[in-house]
Amino acid sequence: MRKIVILGAGYAGLEVARSLGRVLGRTGSAHILLVNDKEYHVFTTELHKVAAGTAEPADVTASLADLLDETGVELIVDRVEGIDPERRAVELAGGTVLAYDRLVVALGSTTEYWGIPGLRERSLSLNGLEGATAIRERVREVVQRAEEAGRQAHIVIGGGGLTGVELAGELAFRLAKGHRITVVELAPNLLVGQPERLSREAERILAQMGVTIRTGVGLNAVDEDTVLLSSGERMDYDVLLWAGGVRGNPIVAKAFPADTRDRAIVDSWMRSEAYPDVYIVGDAAAAKDADGKPVAPTAQAALAQAEVVVKHILYAGVQEEQAVAPYSGRSKGVLVSIGPKQGLGKIGAFGGSGRVWKLLKDANDIRYHLRIGARNGRTRRRETHARPNTESGRHDRAHTA
Repeated sequence: MRKIVILGAGYAGLEVARSLGRVLGRTGSAHILLVNDKEYHVFTTELHKVAAGTAEPADVTASLADLLDETGVELIVDRVEGIDPERRAVELAGGTVLAYDRLVVALGSTTEYWGIPGLRERSLSLNGLEGATAIRERVREVVQRAEEAGRQAHIVIGGGGLTGVELAGELAFRLAKGHRITVVELAPNLLVGQPERLSREAERILAQMGVTIRTGVGLNAVDEDTVLLSSGERMDYDVLLWAGGVRGNPIVAKAFPADTRDRAIVDSWMRSEAYPDVYIVGDAAAAKDADGKPVAPTAQAALAQAEVVVKHILYAGVQEEQAVAPYSGRSKGVLVSIGPKQGLGKIGAFGGSGRVWKLLKDANDIRYHLRIGARNGRTRRRETHARPNTESGRHDRAHTA
C-alpha cells in the first residue's frame, strides 16, 4: 500500500489531506498520514482579529480530528525535525521516523527580518496563533500602562501589505482613536502589488480611523523604545509589530534546493526540483505563475497549489503531466478587511471599498469554514485518528482557549 505523508495542516496541507483521504484513505487505497505540531487548524487570514482582541483564539481554530473524521487520514501530533529525501524519511521530534512513497511538504514560513538590527528581538509578528495572542497581551499591557500614566500608547506597525493593513484597521477599531497607531511602509504606497486604487482606498480608510501612514520610509534599526527610520528620523514606540515579510521554512531549505529566501524550488506541478516524489506547497515553496513571476504567499495560492498536487498524485503513473494542468498562479481577486465595518477588494473587473467589501470578505471566510467542515465555537478533543507524541513522554493538548 502506498504511504503518503503530509507535513503541516495549514491551508494547503489540510486541503491535500482531506481531498486524498476522501478518495484514497477512506477506501484503503493508500495509507495517508498528516503530521502537525498542534491538534488544530488555524484560520491564518483571521489572526489579526485575535491580535486586536476582537476575536478569541477558539474563533479562528478548528479541531483537526473533527476535520479529518471519516477521511481515513491518520493524524500525528508532533513537530518535524528533519527531512531526508535520499532515504525518503521524515524525522519527528518525538523520535519517530516516517518512511514515505510520496511526501507533501506544507510547513509554512517564518518571519523575514531583513537583517535589521534589533528588529527580531524587539518586535512581535503575526506568525501563528501564538504570535497573535502575544500581540494581544502586549497591546493590552502597554495601553493599560499608558492610560495609568495619562498618555497615549504608540503602536508602530512595520509593513503595509495585506497583514499590516488588516492589523492596523482592527487595532484602530479596537482602540477607537484613544491611542496612536502608525504604519511604516518602505514602498511608496500600501498594499504593494495590488491596484493603485486599492492602495489609495486603504490609506483613506485608515486615515479616517486615526491611523498615521508613513510610506516611502523603512526601518533601519530598532532600539528599546525607538526605531531609526531610513529618513534619519527616530520614532518612539510602546510596541512594535512587524508585518514586513516572510521567508521559507529552514527545515525545508535544508532538505531541498531553495532560493535565497529559503523557499524550495518547484516545478509547474509543485514538485521539488530535485525529488519528483516530493511536493512542496504554500509559503514553503517558491511558486511561479504561468509567466514565470513569483507568486505571493496567500491562502488562495496555497489552496490552488494543493488542488494541483492532489490531482497529480491521483493520476500518478497515468501520464499525470498530460492529465493534470500545471499550477497557473492566476489570482481570483483580493479581499481585505479594515476593521469590523470596512473593507476593500477586487474581483475580476470589479473593485472598490466600503461595507459591502467587508461583507464579501466575511462571506469568503465563512465559505472556507464550510468547505472544510469547520463548526462555529470552540474546538473539542476527539480520540479518533490522533496519535500523540508519546515517544518524548508528552501528549500535546488540544487548543481550548
